[in-house]
Amino acid sequence: MNYFLDTNVGLGYVFCTDPWNDKSEHLFNKEGTFYISYCVRNEFDRKYNNILKKQMNFLYSLRKVLEIENYSKRLSLKDLKLKSSFVVLKRDFEDNLKEKIVEVLWKRCENKHEFDSHLEEYVCAVKDLLIYIKKFMRGFKGKLIDRTRFFKSEVIECEKRTKKYSDLNDNLSKIGIHYPDSYIILDAHDLSLNDGIGLNFISADKKMIERAKNILNLLSIDGFFYLKDFC
Repeated sequence: MNYFLDTNVGLGYVFCTDPWNDKSEHLFNKEGTFYISYCVRNEFDRKYNNILKKQMNFLYSLRKVLEIENYSKRLSLKDLKLKSSFVVLKRDFEDNLKEKIVEVLWKRCENKHEFDSHLEEYVCAVKDLLIYIKKFMRGFKGKLIDRTRFFKSEVIECEKRTKKYSDLNDNLSKIGIHYPDSYIILDAHDLSLNDGIGLNFISADKKMIERAKNILNLLSIDGFFYLKDFC
């Protein structure tokens, strides 16, 4: 089976802290050939640096929030999520992304968890949480590089599209799909049309997928699939 991947699928794979990480990893465990386009790679590279900066800023700020606590104090996962909600960043930072990062950190230090019979949940000392946050931050960039290298080795980047498909682009615009999403869909259409490849277009953008299905009959694409439902 052949898959054309939207940018958010690749980002979801390389960032273990991304809410789509599990689904993206599951997709790459499927047998098949994975394709992206120049437009996808370009957007991936641009967003990659922005996401990395935002997540490192969040981790640094979370450290600062915990450093003012009593180091022997024990926190549950719920407590840690609450502390993370106090982190205010200059740029918008989605709450579900904060929660995912906290969940990844919590799992990394599970060997330090103790069961609190009074709370009936696992807790972890602030000092241990800080140690693991620092370790995570030190290794974060290195693991990203490894995962990015693997991702780019697993996908085939199709040749840069030269045909504009103005009529199709207008149809995409009419149903609320604009650049860069429209260009990415046209890249998949062009690849399938010219190379005779049956493609399943996969994206974590539910709205875009549902809208694109309305003009599937005009495109040389087998189907549009929401990542959450597909994996």
